[in-house]
Amino acid sequence: MKITWIMQVYLGEYPNSPKDHDKKFRRAVKSFLNMKDPDTSLVIVSDGCQIAHKIYFDEFAKHKNIKYAFVEKTTPLMFEEYQGQELTQYHRVGARQLGRIIEDTDLIAYLDSNDVLLPTASVDIREFWQKSREDGKPLNWSLNSRWYDSQDVNKYLKNQNYHGPEFEFGSITAFDEPVKIKSLKGKWQEVGVEDYKNKVANYAFNVVHKNTSKVSWRDAITGIPHGIKPDVAFIIKMKKIGGLGIMNKSYYVRCHRANLWDK
Repeated sequence: MKITWIMQVYLGEYPNSPKDHDKKFRRAVKSFLNMKDPDTSLVIVSDGCQIAHKIYFDEFAKHKNIKYAFVEKTTPLMFEEYQGQELTQYHRVGARQLGRIIEDTDLIAYLDSNDVLLPTASVDIREFWQKSREDGKPLNWSLNSRWYDSQDVNKYLKNQNYHGPEFEFGSITAFDEPVKIKSLKGKWQEVGVEDYKNKVANYAFNVVHKNTSKVSWRDAITGIPHGIKPDVAFIIKMKKIGGLGIMNKSYYVRCHRANLWDK
């Protein structure tokens, strides 16, 4: 099964943005290349970002398994005032939808420009989907219940005095002891959703789906009544079509969490 990873990228400054964007972007792309899997491709969609545009053509255009597209910004910026509400956020994800039509592969997965894939990521996904097929449980999509966060996450989980809005303490659990991960500083801990039958981690990096899925990524506005983030909206729609499988193997490293850590 051929897998396409889609990366929407904007390396400019915005509230709670990661530091050293360009370095993290290079690191993310290199983590894809480190998989050395001939049946994978990466689609980079620049969300109006000239920095990513230059880096791609200077450093990554030579790789045949990395495709690229540039999308002009024609919508409000993330933190622009909307209908008199200053805290409203406009979330652009149309670039992800564009990335899906650039490569005709079996499966679609997602990679943020500041995160890292482990070298076995595509193998782990392919083995899970193949086993489900052999077991007579063909999938339309899958969610991975585990990934790696900085060990700092465990400190927050154990601190009962911290109840900030930036972390879902009721649903995220820390597993095992922190470990070193090649190419990354510090230590990292496997975390995830233990009660995955009743709770879901609504992040795009946990989703893998058939390229033929008719569920689309759509821009969204939050901070207004009934506003919902696009990752959550996408997963809700995917749930309605059925055919969900739950992976329990970590292959993804989340290197930035606003107001908690930035590695």
